[in-house]
Amino acid sequence: MTSENHGDPAGGQPERRVVLPYARPPGPGGPTPAELYAQVPWFRRNGFSSTLILIALACWLCSPIFFAIASSRVGRGPIAIPAVLLLIVAGLALVTVCVIVVTGPVYLPKAMPDGRLKTWGIANKVIAALFLIIWAWICVAMMHGKR
Repeated sequence: MTSENHGDPAGGQPERRVVLPYARPPGPGGPTPAELYAQVPWFRRNGFSSTLILIALACWLCSPIFFAIASSRVGRGPIAIPAVLLLIVAGLALVTVCVIVVTGPVYLPKAMPDGRLKTWGIANKVIAALFLIIWAWICVAMMHGKR
């Protein structure tokens, strides 16, 4: 990461921007898409976010199995605990991905025609923001005892 100073056209203080080397197109003879992708932080890579989404999906798909086993047993106690834990893991994984998507780009290991790395689209940001808003609303409602 490097910093660049840009003068303010109004004559005020210079504007300071952080320049991410993997977010701008490479110059002639510049780095390859693989080299640019290697500079991306691990949590901003497509593979990390996609893995978290798959973990959330797997947890949500497996939790009904434990609930079904628990409801068929007379005691219903300890077997429901893994189902609840799976749902908690799924929720945390999905919230983590949504926060990552809303706070910045998630990069793909492919380059656009101008040389910059491709990123997840605006639809991903909109869905992530909606999910976070709904999740926060549910959390607040649960704290106040409303369902």
